[in-house]
Amino acid sequence: MMSYTLIIGRGDDPCCELVSARLRSLGQNVMLLSEHQLFPGLQFAWQLNEESYGTLGLESQNARFDEIDAVLARFSGIACSPEEFETKNGRYLSSEWHALIRGFLETLPCPVVNRLGSALWYKPFLRPADLMSLVPELKFQTPRTMVTTSFEDALAFFDLCGGQLCYSPLTFRSNYFIYTKDAVQRLNPLSNFLPLHLSEIVCGEPLDAYVVGNRVIFNNGSHISGESLCLETAASLKLSFCHFRLIRTVEDAWYCLSLDCTPSLFQCEMKTRDAVVASLVETLLSGKRVAS
Repeated sequence: MMSYTLIIGRGDDPCCELVSARLRSLGQNVMLLSEHQLFPGLQFAWQLNEESYGTLGLESQNARFDEIDAVLARFSGIACSPEEFETKNGRYLSSEWHALIRGFLETLPCPVVNRLGSALWYKPFLRPADLMSLVPELKFQTPRTMVTTSFEDALAFFDLCGGQLCYSPLTFRSNYFIYTKDAVQRLNPLSNFLPLHLSEIVCGEPLDAYVVGNRVIFNNGSHISGESLCLETAASLKLSFCHFRLIRTVEDAWYCLSLDCTPSLFQCEMKTRDAVVASLVETLLSGKRVAS
């Protein structure tokens, strides 16, 4: 019987590209579904009785569900170009695709990296406030955070944080560091139109940590105390692949600044990227169900 590793994401995503290439170099059959190039052309037949079975394919590749040995799930749920998504048909198609693929992954008995819980379907990037609400037993320290529409409150928070804070738009992953009262004043016009998301700046060593299965890969050495915190948090969220942005203080306190449930490898150092890809391949080939 033919067997496949299914990768659902984008063909221009370095993670999808590198994992696909590594698997193929090992003689594995890979089916890559690049979600912005699926329609028309996707072949999907699914029958639900007491068991779930069917077929999935694109172009010349076609696999029965029981021929799928493992899945790397890196899709966004947007099954069209940004221009098409602005249209009614584009949004409808994406909505149907997102619902279909989430339901499909829930039925698969094979390892899936990542089979996100419903709380994370529309929150692939978690800030400290998100983490505290989703992981009540969170062991990481988190920066003091405020979301406010009051500029007076923002000024008071600036003083509370010792004259330095970070402004992050709620809908973007950008950070703007503020160290002077003049810079704080630039937030005043914004407070009339949108909430201000502010957090303290924590001093210490910045670290990136990638959880892949039961392994933690740091961009700088190994850190046993931080490793256990990453694994525990990832397990609480049922994530088998994620990226933590951390600060380690001189007192060895560990602060979590954010968690990315669909990590990008664009900015990875080559050594870190290679270790992440190798661990993903090992997880997909392990034949053992990981926390997913």
